[in-house]
Amino acid sequence: MQPVITLWRAGDVPRLWLDQIAAWFLHEFHWPMAHTAPADWRVLATIGGDLIGHLSITERAATAGGAPVALAGIGAVIVQPGWRGRGVGRALLARAEAAMREETAADFGLLICEAHRLTFYTALGWQPVPGPLFFTSWRGERQQAGQHVLVLPLREGLTWPPGEIDLCGLPW
Repeated sequence: MQPVITLWRAGDVPRLWLDQIAAWFLHEFHWPMAHTAPADWRVLATIGGDLIGHLSITERAATAGGAPVALAGIGAVIVQPGWRGRGVGRALLARAEAAMREETAADFGLLICEAHRLTFYTALGWQPVPGPLFFTSWRGERQQAGQHVLVLPLREGLTWPPGEIDLCGLPW
């Protein structure tokens, strides 16, 4: 049986699934999802009505090198362990890429990942950028992300501006 990949407006996702996603997030990332920016969109993978994978999309005006940049941030990419290595993550990201191009006014997708995930994302066309990347924590403190930053141009002919990246708000 193949997973069904669907795009949801964040406010339309059933509460049961949101609770499940929040529990997965805490387990995977070791901090509460409530400390991240609210999602605008969610891409969900299901099998027979059971949730097996998720990612969020958050639209944001940010800056790169001091210049404004319209972003669609990818966050909370989670595939349940029994489904990893079976193309679910790729399918989630493919649907997210289509949604970012069709449903948002973003110029770039942006995600933050750990080093062991770089190969996965770069194989899907995401490009590492040097940063550094800063965000505002849930406590209101400016913090630097210590992970890798990758972008995906969503419109033809766009080049990522060099320099410091400021998410101008909570991370996703």
